[in-house]
Amino acid sequence: METFSSHSAHAAAGSNTADKSFRLPAHLPFFIVDAHTFVLHEVSSAQHALWGTSTDIIGKKLLDVLPNLAILQKVFTNVALTGTPALEKNVVFTNQAAVHTSPRWFDYHCSILQTTMSATLVFITTHDVTAHVLERNHLTRSAQQFTSLASALPQLVWIADGEGKVYFYNDHVQNFAGFTKDEQGNY
Repeated sequence: METFSSHSAHAAAGSNTADKSFRLPAHLPFFIVDAHTFVLHEVSSAQHALWGTSTDIIGKKLLDVLPNLAILQKVFTNVALTGTPALEKNVVFTNQAAVHTSPRWFDYHCSILQTTMSATLVFITTHDVTAHVLERNHLTRSAQQFTSLASALPQLVWIADGEGKVYFYNDHVQNFAGFTKDEQGNY
């Protein structure tokens, strides 16, 4: 468990609120940012590890440190304006200074942590979805390759599920039997 103090966040936000501490699992990647100025107030060690950043980024603007996260500015602003938590999915991330230089994908869950007269602090947790995105991309390519192969065969090719519902056929089946998809995508 890591313990974080809200003192720096309160002070930076111009609040006189008493210092509060909170404990979060050490493996939880999160950061706290001001939704109006985009200044980083807190970054967990797990988040630093994902981003490949050093601890001296606290107090700096997020986009000065990681310009490829510009898409999150609109999300933070919307969360601050509406008060509604948000999920930004599959945000691609690359950091040439980091150990991991290949693209990675993250889901960012954002919600308001605290609102004062001078700042709205947004709490963001990060979930690394790189493996899921790469697997989905692989499956998409595999399906495209299968469709190309099945369409190139001169034979009739179709696939049905265990109940006999056809969910794929090649052009030769369509030409031979006259199958077409209905409005719901069923054959």
